[in-house]
Amino acid sequence: MKLIKTLIVASAFCAVSAYALDPVRTDMSCEQMGEKYAVTEAAKERFADLVGTCEGIYEINGALYARAEAIIRNVRGRVVRLYLPATDHTFQVTAERDGRVWVGDQKMRIGDMGRGDRIGIYLSIDKFAEEKVDEIVMASADEVTPDAVEVEVVTVEIEEVEALPTTG
Repeated sequence: MKLIKTLIVASAFCAVSAYALDPVRTDMSCEQMGEKYAVTEAAKERFADLVGTCEGIYEINGALYARAEAIIRNVRGRVVRLYLPATDHTFQVTAERDGRVWVGDQKMRIGDMGRGDRIGIYLSIDKFAEEKVDEIVMASADEVTPDAVEVEVVTVEIEEVEALPTTG
């Protein structure tokens, strides 16, 4: 039976490194995280293969991370093929030449990992997601005066609308 490895992904897989060794699962679910945060467009493009793989939200050194599990199919030089059980999807990444990953409390070369090793991929929420804004508060110029004691605040929900083309 292969050893299950806790892997905190460093630059080898184009993610953010985390240097804590003991991720602690939080009470927040992936669905709750999705309600509170929106993934940035850059992260959607950069981590497209990981969509739908979140299995839990973990705290590492006071920061929140979304975790996905992957199984190494093979490693050839710097090319790593990963299988994601959550989505039944296999993809490959090319690690940086000097790429290392954290396994337990040690840095490990990508080439030293083997077929069947289970790894956890941790993506930093604060680096790849933004808090969703559901409402904004606006005050009219008439209501905002230096001597105003009470100002009526009206809360409105944001509606998403398509923008017109910006061609000149």
